[in-house]
Amino acid sequence: MDADLFRDSMQFHSSKAEPGLNQSHRVQLWVELARVLPESNLLRKAIVVLISLETGDTFPPSREFEVYSEQVKMDVSRLSEAKAREFILDLWAISMTLNVAKWVALYPALKEFASRFPPTPELLVTLFTESSTVGDTEGAGDYLRKAYDMDPSNEFVLWQLLVGRGSPWFPKDLVSGPDPYTDELSVVERLLKRNPNDPLALSVEMRLRATGKSLSERENIPFFNSLSRMVPHPLRNDTIEHILRTPTSR
Repeated sequence: MDADLFRDSMQFHSSKAEPGLNQSHRVQLWVELARVLPESNLLRKAIVVLISLETGDTFPPSREFEVYSEQVKMDVSRLSEAKAREFILDLWAISMTLNVAKWVALYPALKEFASRFPPTPELLVTLFTESSTVGDTEGAGDYLRKAYDMDPSNEFVLWQLLVGRGSPWFPKDLVSGPDPYTDELSVVERLLKRNPNDPLALSVEMRLRATGKSLSERENIPFFNSLSRMVPHPLRNDTIEHILRTPTSR
């Protein structure tokens, strides 16, 4: 989307979005905007496809999500890398104003983008973690494996080596060392090498050394469950623009 057009469209939406405006009114505002945009405009395409998801059953495996997913994949498949990136940014921005979970709105588009253009480690980590949200876990381990191959010191990758191993689709070949405890300590040490003052990594190291047991052991399960909700994640701690950047050759 053209930057000026996007700014104007958001101003249009904000100017009419009064406190207490209900969800159906927000939807109607986007519909009104779509009507005045050219049919080929990417923002219009994003509005039309997202509105259809917002007004139905948002979460997969609903029929609405299936139809939405196929349409989004088709749209992205017809775009250049720059235009596909623009389209995904539109989906993200619109989803933030509607009753649509952003990971549900983004996943089909991100998956198609990663299949057509060089992905970043952050994009691959996102696909790995969100695959379970949309019930698309077959082969999901390959996302994390590829992200690790691209950048084994990436913060998001390293955290998934710790908290992602509880998933059945976690690539077991990424676990090294004689036992899980030793491997977990090794991963934490790599995180602390990146940032010696990382409070979350320091707390994990302290817990591991205090118990002398893997995070998967019974006495560490409550700690592990809390940790899983706190670790850095691209969709929380990064920007969509950075996730979709052209990766640097290594």
